Amino acid sequence: MAPGHFNAIFLADSNPLEQKEYKDAFNEAKKQGAFIFWNHPGWAAQQPDTTKWWPEHTELYNEGCMHGIEVANGPLYMPEAVQWCLDKNLTMIGTSDIHQPIQTDYDFSKDEHRTMTFVFAKERSLKGIREALDNRRTAAYYRELVIGREDLLRPFFEKCVEIEEISRNEKGVTLSITNTTDLVLKLKKTAHDTSLVYFRDMTLKPHTRYSVRIGFDNSIKGGDMNFEVTNFIVAPDKGLEYTISL
Repeated sequence: MAPGHFNAIFLADSNPLEQKEYKDAFNEAKKQGAFIFWNHPGWAAQQPDTTKWWPEHTELYNEGCMHGIEVANGPLYMPEAVQWCLDKNLTMIGTSDIHQPIQTDYDFSKDEHRTMTFVFAKERSLKGIREALDNRRTAAYYRELVIGREDLLRPFFEKCVEIEEISRNEKGVTLSITNTTDLVLKLKKTAHDTSLVYFRDMTLKPHTRYSVRIGFDNSIKGGDMNFEVTNFIVAPDKGLEYTISL
């Protein structure tokens, strides 16, 4: 199987990559300054039993011929690739890998979407996209999951919601929480002061405002409202932890 499928983008000329030996193709892509990423490491047709990192990948990585990995590809989500990206400082990529008209795989009338990459670019240009890819400012959008580094997803989440205190008394506080995006946001209560009483689970639908009541027991006057954004994935099996201080 190894090294599997790769993409090289930002090439000046793809013809020199037509080589008998795969390493020669990688070296040519590197010579042209391409951004190179590993496709679908968890594809069963190539790795039927387990998703593995092979010695060939270590060689490519050490030689500067691997800059990112697909953590999601079409219907596949590969948590192993998320950990590799974190451990090896590689860029997280999401792609549709669609080979036919997009409507054959996704029903847009049901709000389905292709797997894609969010690129946190500083400017709307090819140069801006390349700079963001090189500096690992990406997240993969797969079904309802947004998969990326915590230092990116935390400020991104803060831009997704508007939180405003509406009222407060000795019994609690009422917040207005608005999801300003096209994304679904899923929240789950985590460890907290049990005198602070609030939702166990909550789903914020796109472009929707919610009134949320947080109760105060045992004469407390405030505290930390801790929760996990369970569909903002910052590591395998780990959502983004977040706190609203009241």
